[in-house]
Amino acid sequence: MITHTMLRSVRVSIGFALFAQLIGCAAPFNAGNMVPDHVTLVHRLSGDVSVTVTGNRESSTVGASEISNDAFAQAIGNALDRFGLFTKVEPTGAVARYKLIAFVGQTDQQLEGPAQTVKMKVSYQLVDAPTGNTLWAQNVQSRYTATEGGYLAVVKRLRLANEGAARDNIQQMLHGISTLEICNSPEIVAPAAGECSLR
Repeated sequence: MITHTMLRSVRVSIGFALFAQLIGCAAPFNAGNMVPDHVTLVHRLSGDVSVTVTGNRESSTVGASEISNDAFAQAIGNALDRFGLFTKVEPTGAVARYKLIAFVGQTDQQLEGPAQTVKMKVSYQLVDAPTGNTLWAQNVQSRYTATEGGYLAVVKRLRLANEGAARDNIQQMLHGISTLEICNSPEIVAPAAGECSLR
């Protein structure tokens, strides 16, 4: 005999499955939306850099889309290029003076309610390629809450929340690297205030 409780459980399961399918079919993330509008830089580094990103899944445990490693790497590269933190941004895997490695260790997505919140934790490491020395390393945590639209706009809000969390994370990373006093190295000179150059 099918009870009211069983029917309600089936409806909930079907509803969740449809919801997971809906958010899994969201529009792809836009790397341009993950680039900060403003970053306060302390120093700029002369020398090229390549970016490598690992750790991200294509979808979360509930089926919601997550920012891919390639999209996040593109966003980081675009941000580095926009603000000129390094002389040049090389393609991923290319030989460069510096290697910026990002490991996305955590992406928490809140899917219920009229607002979607995404929390993101990324471990960054800036490596001097010729020596293999780590020049800077930091765990950066960020979060963003999207409230645009009503309940039917959940897909859009989830995308905006992911992009917002990534944007804030990248902004913190750019500022952190720019605080490096790498000019104190005997191999590096500072020809102008706020700018470092290799000899």
